[in-house]
Amino acid sequence: VLSSPYVVDAFDLSRFRTLADLGTASGHLVIAACKRYEHLRGIAFDLPEAIPLAKELIDASSYADRIEVVSGDFFKDPLPKADLYALGRILHDWSIDKIEVLLKKIFDALPSGGGLLIAEKILYEDGTGPSWGQMQDLNMLVCTEGQERTLNQYEELLDAAGFGEVIGCRTSAPIDAILALKR
Repeated sequence: VLSSPYVVDAFDLSRFRTLADLGTASGHLVIAACKRYEHLRGIAFDLPEAIPLAKELIDASSYADRIEVVSGDFFKDPLPKADLYALGRILHDWSIDKIEVLLKKIFDALPSGGGLLIAEKILYEDGTGPSWGQMQDLNMLVCTEGQERTLNQYEELLDAAGFGEVIGCRTSAPIDAILALKR
């Protein structure tokens, strides 16, 4: 997620100690989080074939000593222990059934007071935009089983998984942020 600094700056995440970035890809989100929060430890978690790129970029960063790279499938394997999980451009790829499974798995793995940081483009509630989000929504409908969603749609999914407070934040980047907290 190239606009990761916008995501990690959207909320005060200083209360969290360990961020596990699920589906990390390049590792940019976990690197940005460790840069922003000096006390934070990170875990870059992704499929084995994605790990070499993440490891290369994390090792080249100034934060490699605080970021562990872990191979796994978030649908099949146990999640690494963390009090904050991140999903950067992950949920828009999947059907509601798969999202429900993943969100419940994350909720169950979180300690009380833990959080989930979601980085996705949030569509306007009336469906009129933003245009970047609408274009991405079309791309998701054609190329994946997923779609872009409104904040209300994310709130419904997160509520069904058991999360309490859900806060959305629009950024000036092509990606927005949502923070959901476990009751």
